[in-house]
Amino acid sequence: MRKRRMLAQLPILGAAALLSVQCTEPAGPERQVSHPVAATTATGGIQLDQWNAIVGNAIAGNETNPLLIIKGFNPTNPHNGDAIVATFFWFGAPGGVTGNIIDSVTDVLTTNPYTPVGNKYSLVEFVTNGSVSMATYVATNVKNFPDAGTDPSLILAVKADLKVPVTDGGELMSAWVGVSTIGTQAIGAHRSSSGTGTPYTITGPNVADPGAITVNAGALAYGVSMSSPPAGFNGPSGWTAIATPSDMFMKSDGEFNAQFTIAATGGSVDPQWTWFFTSPGSWLATGLSLNP
Repeated sequence: MRKRRMLAQLPILGAAALLSVQCTEPAGPERQVSHPVAATTATGGIQLDQWNAIVGNAIAGNETNPLLIIKGFNPTNPHNGDAIVATFFWFGAPGGVTGNIIDSVTDVLTTNPYTPVGNKYSLVEFVTNGSVSMATYVATNVKNFPDAGTDPSLILAVKADLKVPVTDGGELMSAWVGVSTIGTQAIGAHRSSSGTGTPYTITGPNVADPGAITVNAGALAYGVSMSSPPAGFNGPSGWTAIATPSDMFMKSDGEFNAQFTIAATGGSVDPQWTWFFTSPGSWLATGLSLNP
């Protein structure tokens, strides 16, 4: 079964890099692990600058506040002017609350206490099937932090303040060079979908497909899919992996995989994941585009 929705479509742009990691580190500088990439293309264009992720106990990155999920770009900040894509994950309906339980997404520096940075993060896609949820936010032309800084007390972190506490979830964030600095022009087509997973030994593998989105030449297409419970998978053909974080806490509930591609020409892209569930489950998938 599948539920799908689509929002307004606009043009986009892209970059390239390969990463896969397992992360459990919080936002504090002493336990951060960064996974920086400086991808280059022949013509410049959009490039993956930095990324990082945290999964597991979903007071992720913050041991004292169950209403907060936070992650820093340790050990190296992105660049001023980048666009940041932040996807948050959680399980169930915490406190019986359904829908998007994120009250706001903001950024801070890792001072003690945190110093607000002030960039605006806009909700682009939220998708849920009741048992798992995924919300993706985008900020463009981010600024007011040390450019490519490495001071552990001045690392840029992105946080979600929650309406109700959660016990399991995570965050994946990536920063991109070359995206339009005008938010209304930067965010292109985007859509999400959810579906039911069945054991592949009985029904065959399950395809998680958010649906095709329109892209312009040079556009970045970003896709992320989540499964619950975790399962083997194949990512979108021809796309590049950003991350597949998991840990001992989250592993029993689910996992996610993020990928991207750069559109050589205008047209459409349709990221699809093949999940090999061994027991009944569910999947979520989101695709979005960013313009140069």
